Amino acid sequence: MEKLKQLLNHLVIALCLAVTSCGYVSDKPVENVDVYKTDELQTCKIDVSKLGEIFKADQKEQIKCLQENFIQFTKYVRAKHPGTVTEAELGIFVKRFFEGQSDSIIKGLSLIFQLNMLLLKDEADRISHTNISPLFELLVQVNQEAVVLTNIIKTMDEDKNQLKFWELRQRFKESTERFAAAAVGVIDKSPGMAKKLNMREFILDMSKKIGDGQIDNESIDSFIFLKKVIVGGDEEVITTDELKDLITKLPRIMGLIFDVYYCKSENFKSEADEMRFYLLTVRNLYHSIKFNQDDFELLNSEQVVKLAEKLLKNYDVESFKPSIEALKARFIGGKPDSITLKDLDTVLIMVHDFFEKVYFNHVTYDDAVNNHILSKPGPVDPKEFKFKQLPEYDVFTNKPRLEQLYTSFADIVFNFRYFRDSTGTAFYDTQILRNKSGFIEVNIAKWLSWKLLKAYGHTDANKQMQLSMDEFSKFLLDAKPLLQEFKLWSPNFQTFSRNAVLLADLFQQQSNGDQAININEATEYIGMLLTAVEVSGKHSENLTGLCDPGINAEDPVFETSCFNENFYDLVLNKLGYKKSLPRLANYYATASKKETMDYLKGVEGFARDNNAPGVPVNRRDTTLVIGAMLNIETTFIRFDKNSDNIIDYKELSEAFFTYRASIITLAGLKPEQEKYAKGVFLYMASKMEVPKTGTWMTDAQFGIFNSCVQSDFCRDTFMDKIEAKRLNIGKLLYYMVNQASPAAVKK
Repeated sequence: MEKLKQLLNHLVIALCLAVTSCGYVSDKPVENVDVYKTDELQTCKIDVSKLGEIFKADQKEQIKCLQENFIQFTKYVRAKHPGTVTEAELGIFVKRFFEGQSDSIIKGLSLIFQLNMLLLKDEADRISHTNISPLFELLVQVNQEAVVLTNIIKTMDEDKNQLKFWELRQRFKESTERFAAAAVGVIDKSPGMAKKLNMREFILDMSKKIGDGQIDNESIDSFIFLKKVIVGGDEEVITTDELKDLITKLPRIMGLIFDVYYCKSENFKSEADEMRFYLLTVRNLYHSIKFNQDDFELLNSEQVVKLAEKLLKNYDVESFKPSIEALKARFIGGKPDSITLKDLDTVLIMVHDFFEKVYFNHVTYDDAVNNHILSKPGPVDPKEFKFKQLPEYDVFTNKPRLEQLYTSFADIVFNFRYFRDSTGTAFYDTQILRNKSGFIEVNIAKWLSWKLLKAYGHTDANKQMQLSMDEFSKFLLDAKPLLQEFKLWSPNFQTFSRNAVLLADLFQQQSNGDQAININEATEYIGMLLTAVEVSGKHSENLTGLCDPGINAEDPVFETSCFNENFYDLVLNKLGYKKSLPRLANYYATASKKETMDYLKGVEGFARDNNAPGVPVNRRDTTLVIGAMLNIETTFIRFDKNSDNIIDYKELSEAFFTYRASIITLAGLKPEQEKYAKGVFLYMASKMEVPKTGTWMTDAQFGIFNSCVQSDFCRDTFMDKIEAKRLNIGKLLYYMVNQASPAAVKK
């Protein structure tokens, strides 16, 4: 694009020089020559150097002088076609009287005549006398607005002027609107038939004649499709009517570019105002594009990769190509290796949907009454929190959409309890502590979850979207190149997939145990991951001062023994997360060191990618271990009603309904054996093992346990307490994740 900009500058200079030549004319012809003397009737003095600064300074007088001399020239030139000046006639004149500059001027003449043809509907090789004044009036307007725009951009380029953004933005808008109105007025007043111009040929011709010839077809391919996107028609040909449409949209397009380049958060009074601005910007962009036309390709995957390489210079973007294609097909639709106008429509609708949600959340949370309600710890009374129309909802003209946004907002109010704060963590305890940024983050996570489930999931019998283990594995495989580049790929992705699905489906506040991930489970899981990533990052950074980080301090790995020895104290005390994890802090303070170490080692056993002896702990391992611990904390908060860090029999019985389906699968129970599922669950939770048998009904050890545990008298009199600490839940999670069968355990 920089090369194209340079060519346009050259073209303007050529236009000025070419038309400047017309000032050297006289009122009397010389016999047997094609042109007239140039030293007698020049109406005014033209300063070529000033015309070369047409974008920088007010050159209205020089342009008027240029106009007078050009009109004078047309009166006395020997024209082949009366009432017009042809390219050839102007070229002969330039050759004779501009020996030092004639070649460069003549090279640009055909380009100037082509633009005149498109704009003023002249023939390609001539300029009508009647079009001279409109052409120069437009040139004056170009000069006047170019000076305004240049000064605005120059001012905005200085950081100290950022506070003037809104004032300068308005001036920028008014200037582009004045130019557009003037240009459209010239086109409308031109009486000729509409013309057309091949843009590719024009740009290539311009590059060869007045540029350095470096713009080629491949360069043109990267932007020429934009014309069809904005005004439709042939991709490479622009007509006079299309040019008019393009100029009409120019203020909006130029305004969008100005906003993207110069707008900053500091220009807004509130986050809600900023989100409103972005929402309206997306709408403006959408309405600037001509979607009501046949679909066509904008870019192929090769071109997308090349564009991405310019933005992500430190990454092997070519290796991302399989992921780009697979994820594009899933999330956007259409062909994997192509982005079409329809795909662009889909993307902008998605982006618009995103900003609508975020803006609605900001406005609704900021409302004084709502803010008071949501700032109070604990659950919200549905009778207290009611929908009401706010003035800021004026951007939502569709009532069903507004109701949909409120329903999504209310779902988070009533059903979610973990909201990350400025520390990067949520508060994992009985109390619910909300904050605006954490609340909106949950809403964004829910939006992303819906997109993931829609792209890879399925609809269950209740018409709710879900994601199975196999479907999640498919997503991981599609994203593998990206995950590998960012060191997030698991060497055993199937185990990781099973781990993620079961953690989300069994060990969270909203887990329902149906062996698939629904939208709320996915949302909660994303929040847990974000917390785990935040904590693990600080943990690894600080652990380098306590343990040997290995040969690469930027990507540290630690011996398991040193990692474990420092884990609790570093996370809870030195990093200060005991405020966010009060129950875990209490457990660490009251339980024996052996128990807390066994718990940590148990979590590592199922969470790490490779927990073999001697394999050091890396950053990814730390994230997975902390994530699993957060899931277990969530389980205790959900089921440990008396907050004693023990899930007793009554609490386990309630938890069983969540784990029932997975226990039946894990134990391999047939339909007639499903009545033993609760006994298996209680046995596993309390004894931290799967009953060692292949036939549940005939095993004596399990049979006695199952019979006694069902009786309050027998259970209270003859059995050890049926209860679970963190170590028990960790072991239960281990069996769930690894899908151990009774036979496998016995073996």
